[in-house]
Amino acid sequence: MPSEQDGAAGGELLQRAADEDGVAEEVVDKIDATGNGVIWYPSGNIAVNVSIGDVASGGLPTRQAIFMSDKRKPVVLASFDHNGEGFVNYASGKPWLLVNRLKGYSVSDENGSVVEKGKWPRGDATPVMCRVTEAITVEFVDRQRITVTFSLLNVTRTFELGENLKRTDTYLDKSVGTSTVFGLRGKHDLDVGEIRRTLAETGSLYHRPGPHATSTKHSGVGMLRTLTKELPPESEAMEMINGMEDAMQRMKKVSLIKGHHAPAGGVEPFEDFGTPPMTESMQTLKKGNFARKAGLATWYNTAGSRYTAKRKKFPSLTLRKFYEVTDTAPPSGVLVVVCFHADWNPLCRKQQGQIEEVWGLLQAAAAKEAMCRDAHVHIYRLDASEAVAVQKKYDFRTVPMYFQFYNGKLVSASSSFSGKEKFLEQIRKGQEAGERGTFLPDNFTFGVRDNNSLDFINADMTLSPM
Repeated sequence: MPSEQDGAAGGELLQRAADEDGVAEEVVDKIDATGNGVIWYPSGNIAVNVSIGDVASGGLPTRQAIFMSDKRKPVVLASFDHNGEGFVNYASGKPWLLVNRLKGYSVSDENGSVVEKGKWPRGDATPVMCRVTEAITVEFVDRQRITVTFSLLNVTRTFELGENLKRTDTYLDKSVGTSTVFGLRGKHDLDVGEIRRTLAETGSLYHRPGPHATSTKHSGVGMLRTLTKELPPESEAMEMINGMEDAMQRMKKVSLIKGHHAPAGGVEPFEDFGTPPMTESMQTLKKGNFARKAGLATWYNTAGSRYTAKRKKFPSLTLRKFYEVTDTAPPSGVLVVVCFHADWNPLCRKQQGQIEEVWGLLQAAAAKEAMCRDAHVHIYRLDASEAVAVQKKYDFRTVPMYFQFYNGKLVSASSSFSGKEKFLEQIRKGQEAGERGTFLPDNFTFGVRDNNSLDFINADMTLSPM
């Protein structure tokens, strides 16, 4: 911290400079070699105040640098601490640059609008130049590179106010750095040039390849004959090798072996020792067979299926496809039923199975007669979590919801569902209404009373009586 003695000395210098012409013409710089001190404007106002405190808990001394304006009531123009955190203000006092080690940084214009912001590390290395006054200029690259230049009259100083790193060397310097104690302590210097030359000449970094690299044959399974060619035939090692070769020849004659060693015709098949007795479970499995389908073992009954599922999954719509189906008129006489469902809703899951059964009946009827009324019904599913815009368009707050469009126009919209028979009956009524030309208004939305009734919903998603 600047002492009272420094302040008195600065005042004496200002007074001495002012005695000649009545106005001080020099800047008083009282910053010592450690970077601690004060700079005064010729007017006597403090321009720069750098305070270096005691060693912090992290092992580094604290530091706070403050830059002031030359006014009767000075204003703080910039301030940064030892963590690289701080700010820069315009001469008017509005924020220009904010630096925070956790939240990042932001740059604003004179109107207060943020023109740049980001997190650490800063991707753009372009310096942000802040010329606060004629004497103070701030250059910001990132939290480790913050430079403030003070230049006025006879004083020009540059302050490096980025984050004080706890270490400036690498973790390898302990073992590969230059030793200061007799060249010992387990440290050594890396001669990078010599290492690269050795690697280029020999192809090995740690040792030069010996004669074995070119003359000696490496041992392996197929090298037994080569390695033992000088042994006498009656030795135990040769007897063992011959036995191994005989075993390999016998294995090649086994007909059940597949692959490279399998014989072409099968010379020595295994003997038939009879069929083992089958348990009840094995007899049950023998009646059918297992097949692999899509990577999973699937059971197929060889007698054929005795039950045909009546359900059939109806297709799903995206939000874009929904607008294509409803805004663009399909072929004449087609009724489009859109089921507004949500997977998290238990009532939707329960009703979906019944609708799949209705869709299966319609598809079965259409397969028998292509021009029947059932062939002109299309059922789709729209996921509620992906179609909030549809809820806003028709102003409803519940699922499931069912819409019927005939030739692209809305025929009915209801959340009522009383079983597959009633649902099929609603489809018939929608076809009849569409053929008569009875449609809902183009700007149809649910009313206030309709949505009020939806506030009385039980735990199983059914409506309570009001």
